[in-house]
Amino acid sequence: MTSKLVRISYFLLFSLLILTIARFALWSLYSSDFDTLNTYEVLLSFWTGIRIDLITIATFCGVFILLFVLPFKFTGNFSYQKTLGYLWYLVLIIIIFILLADMVYFQFVHRHIGNEITVMNNDVHIIVDLLFEYKLLFLLYILLSIGIFFIFRKIINLHTYENNSSIIKRISMFLIVVLFLFISIRGTIKGKPFSTVNAFTVNKTASGNLALNGFYTLYR
Repeated sequence: MTSKLVRISYFLLFSLLILTIARFALWSLYSSDFDTLNTYEVLLSFWTGIRIDLITIATFCGVFILLFVLPFKFTGNFSYQKTLGYLWYLVLIIIIFILLADMVYFQFVHRHIGNEITVMNNDVHIIVDLLFEYKLLFLLYILLSIGIFFIFRKIINLHTYENNSSIIKRISMFLIVVLFLFISIRGTIKGKPFSTVNAFTVNKTASGNLALNGFYTLYR
């Protein structure tokens, strides 16, 4: 399981880093929207944001994590793991595309994409068109996608040790990963699952706007 867990860890941590950088970019670009937050509230919002990003990644890439750690020997095959890695990459760059489009959208309405998407009907494409209108931003997206591709390829090609664990150990690891994903998607160990309301860690709209990401508010 060593090779699988190393790759999963790198994929997961790198994905969280990308989403955190996107949040930092939002905070920097629209600092006036968050000037009501003090330093502690900003840090708390970023911490909550990491929780939300983990929910997002676990929800949409969790299936790849499960496929990585299925308790069968064929999952140690390099081509199998390579395919899962590139599928994860495709999901991540789609998330990044939505985040960049949301960043442009935020400029006009000062909030993330939300319930208004349900009443736009055939005009949903307007949100995506916003990104294409900003050619430099779209160019940045292309460059990011290329850069992330090479980083993913580097992770995929890592030379790691694959031990021959017993079936009991493989099943145990699989169950641990299932539990991890269950908690990650819920966003909490007990009580009600994490929701958009929980993003507002302090009684300020700016706190929730900083913690949330546009992809999360879109699919929720």
